[in-house]
Amino acid sequence: MKNEKVMILVWLGILALGLIASPPARASYVITMQEVGNDVVATGNGSIDLDALTALIGVGDTGYVEANAGILIVSSAAAPAAGNADTYYSGISGPANFGTGSASSASTGTTTGSYGVVGVEGIFDYLIVPDGYTSGAPLDGIASTWDNATFASLGVTPGTYMWTWGTSADSDADSLTLQIGPIPEPASLALLATALAGFGVGSRYMKRRPSNMRA
Repeated sequence: MKNEKVMILVWLGILALGLIASPPARASYVITMQEVGNDVVATGNGSIDLDALTALIGVGDTGYVEANAGILIVSSAAAPAAGNADTYYSGISGPANFGTGSASSASTGTTTGSYGVVGVEGIFDYLIVPDGYTSGAPLDGIASTWDNATFASLGVTPGTYMWTWGTSADSDADSLTLQIGPIPEPASLALLATALAGFGVGSRYMKRRPSNMRA
């Protein structure tokens, strides 16, 4: 029985080493959606590699969410205007929804830079970026606010959602992550701590165990 416990602890240690060696999933663009006071604010930061995608059409968008269709657009524009042009790209893959909510337009939009817009239409596998966007350029601080709203009123389900494109072995692999609500503590960190602790206990036990002790 003791030997079985030691083997379990050793395997946990091996698992911990595997977790350390495994690279984290890439997420070049991240949109966080949070409840802030009486409002809901979605903010995008990062950059996007377009090399593996195909340009489709150019339109003009403002902040918008439709959770039951997997659509979220964050935009610095508060209302449609000629300068709000963006381009839709095909070639992404990911969830078709992140809740049950229907269409809802944002109340306001802001950005720390010039005009910006970025978004995803999960039901159609479309990615949205500003018209004329240069692949790999920063798209930081673009935000949309839904006044007097909550996750419940917008029908969005808290959690982490990711859309990916390109091939993992090539430089064109990229992703967009939507984080709704607080960022959870990764379960792997807790598992890693437990495994390392177990590995240490197992090592100490093996050192104390007499070599002639029977199993």
